[in-house]
Amino acid sequence: MTRPLAIVALIFATCSTASASVVDGVKFTVCPSGCDYTSIQDAIDNSFAPSTIVVKAGTYNENEINTSGLPYTITGEVASDGTLLTTISGANLDVDENSSVFYFNSGETSTTVIQNLIIADGNAHGYSGGIQVFNCSPTIKSCTITGNSALYRNDGSAENNPSGGGIYLSGSDSLIEDCTITDNSVQWEGTKDAAGGGIYCNEGSPTLSGCQITDNSIFHTGGDPCGDCAGPECGQAEGMGIAGYKTTLTITNCVIEGNTVADQYTTVCDSNSSQTASSGGGLWCKESTVSITDTVISNNWARLYGGIYAYESTIDLLRCEIRGNNDTGIYLDEGDDGTISECLIDSNTNAGISIYEANLELTDSFITGNSIGIDAGESASAFVLRTVIKDNSYGGGQGGISLSSANGSTLLTLAQSHLCGNPVGSAGALTSNQVNTGFPSSGVSIGEGTVVSGSCQLTISVEQDGTGDFTNIQDAIDAAPIGATVRIGAGTWPGGWTTRERAVNIQGTPDIGNPPLTIINGGGSETGISVVDNGGGQTTISDLQVIDCFSKDGGGGMTVGTANLKLTGCIFQGNQTTTGSAAGILFTGSIATLNSCKFIQNNAAASPGGGLLISDNASVTISGCTFNENSAPNGGGAICVADGG
Repeated sequence: MTRPLAIVALIFATCSTASASVVDGVKFTVCPSGCDYTSIQDAIDNSFAPSTIVVKAGTYNENEINTSGLPYTITGEVASDGTLLTTISGANLDVDENSSVFYFNSGETSTTVIQNLIIADGNAHGYSGGIQVFNCSPTIKSCTITGNSALYRNDGSAENNPSGGGIYLSGSDSLIEDCTITDNSVQWEGTKDAAGGGIYCNEGSPTLSGCQITDNSIFHTGGDPCGDCAGPECGQAEGMGIAGYKTTLTITNCVIEGNTVADQYTTVCDSNSSQTASSGGGLWCKESTVSITDTVISNNWARLYGGIYAYESTIDLLRCEIRGNNDTGIYLDEGDDGTISECLIDSNTNAGISIYEANLELTDSFITGNSIGIDAGESASAFVLRTVIKDNSYGGGQGGISLSSANGSTLLTLAQSHLCGNPVGSAGALTSNQVNTGFPSSGVSIGEGTVVSGSCQLTISVEQDGTGDFTNIQDAIDAAPIGATVRIGAGTWPGGWTTRERAVNIQGTPDIGNPPLTIINGGGSETGISVVDNGGGQTTISDLQVIDCFSKDGGGGMTVGTANLKLTGCIFQGNQTTTGSAAGILFTGSIATLNSCKFIQNNAAASPGGGLLISDNASVTISGCTFNENSAPNGGGAICVADGG
């Protein structure tokens, strides 16, 4: 008898290491005395490029620093705990249009770098007091940009619409990486507009990566923002965190938080609420293409659309959190196609998402705690897939879905989604099977796999005697929304079922100290279980016996594709494959964790991998599992790691 092989932990991973230097070439130093130069501009004007200019710890009172298009790296000093020690301050210096601390306008490329600097207290008319960039693309890394202002000048000049308190970019493809842009401001006066309390992007294709854009503001200093104007001609504050116009903007792994209109100044200029005094607390964009990934946009304030306002723009969000913003979390207004995937949209005081004359594809997301989940207006179209819309009742709101200004062209289609716990509110008439779900009976198409319920209980039971919600495992899985639990009762069940393309939890019936009571039996001719791509979530399967299943193509007991799987307390026994690989489980491109599972007498008759076969860059962690009497004449009786596994 073959002795069981206990695998405590098996982790397949790759790693690499690399060293980095600031820049190749000569180094010059700047400090009040004892260095090569006493000012940064002197160092630029009198040294040569490419070279590194190291600005020693201390505070330097300079502005309009200009690298004249040359590839310098200007770097401050950093303490051992990461604290920046070098401050460039524009305080108490003359203010004009170009009096920012740094001013780039000479064709700089990414080889011009400023890094490890605190850039503070700069003031300029019209544009940023911190950093101004015109038609060039310097790199800005690991800097703190704080206390800078773009000021109004009432002389009829172009600068009387201030923009970009911390950074102003025009025609720039700059990378701004690992920076903190905080406590900058833009002055708002009379009927003029003001935009981009933290950053303003005009044209170009800039990238923000790993940045904190926090607590920036637009402040109103006087004058009537309405005056004798009408509609959009009235003065507005736009994008207290970030504003973009005709730009292609990429935002990755950032936090955009706490940006606001100072004192939450509010004025309504006419009866059309879309023309009130401020919009886009976190992000405002017009005629732009914006991609946002792995980013939190939270606790921002604008009179309208406190999270994101996108006008005539294309916007794509992936793995983002939009939460706690005043008014609407995301507003898509007269835009092209937008996508939102794997996002949390939570606790915004109006709608989580509003759509007006725009198209949206919303997938694998969670919308909860808002006044309304989704508000679809005139000519809006949305396809909602594998998304949970639950408990949207903030402030006595309208519930899951509202068609507040819909027309005959408005349509929302929901597939494999779950609406629950949303109050009816004033959302309109509901059909008899939609009580307490909170969406109108017209204009919403309920597609395959969507569950609509007053309760948010996400547990579905399967019992052979009819006492559960279903008597067929596949039917239960098809009805389960993302994140739901399917509990399978004791007994012997057929195989051949699949998890579909969403993350669910599948639980058999355990028997403590003994094999599970839920048995998936393929009868020697049927495959077991197929786990497919689950949209970025994690599928869990526990307490099943998977026995006597067969596949000639591989993975007799289970096949796992490009999914994230956690498998606990399961037994795979007596499964077979003939010409394919892996009698027990076949992993292809998967991420999986196996805990306390047993693999017994699985046989890959003419191929490798009796118990498991791991291939196509799959990453599998195995803990507390046993492998006993599995066989594979071509290798890997217990486990085979194929090329790329």
